[in-house]
Amino acid sequence: AGTDLPIPDAVRKRYDHFKGLPKEGKAERLCAGALRYGPYAMFVLLPAFALLQMLAYMGRGGRYPGRPRRYAEHLVYSAHLHSFAAVAILVMLLLPTGLPRALLAAWFVYYVIRARQRVYRGRWWSGLLRSLVIAIVYMVLVSLAIVGLLAVAVMLG
Repeated sequence: AGTDLPIPDAVRKRYDHFKGLPKEGKAERLCAGALRYGPYAMFVLLPAFALLQMLAYMGRGGRYPGRPRRYAEHLVYSAHLHSFAAVAILVMLLLPTGLPRALLAAWFVYYVIRARQRVYRGRWWSGLLRSLVIAIVYMVLVSLAIVGLLAVAVMLG
């Protein structure tokens, strides 16, 4: 109970080098690592989001016959939503703060809610509840991916 795990010398050497960097160097290394490895994280997170969608909308096929059932259908919806989010975030970063960003954020929320309703149908309150559960689980996954990215940036950068 209190024993340290053995860390390979190469990893310890990289970590010690990172600790010795000035504050600006550490920030630069972390930012470069996030930009370099971020697409890999999204590559893994997109199918995870599709799986969450599929799990959340299992069953009740008779009531909503047009609802996606196969994983590939959920994957297409997830790719669409992630692409839209990437473009919206990019535009939001380019807009000045204030009303333009607030309007774009409101439109983004409306679009996501409307897209979910259009694809998955059903009652709005049950869709909202499912979306909330999916969002919480997905944010945990995103947080883990960010921590992993930072670790990779420190160790491999």
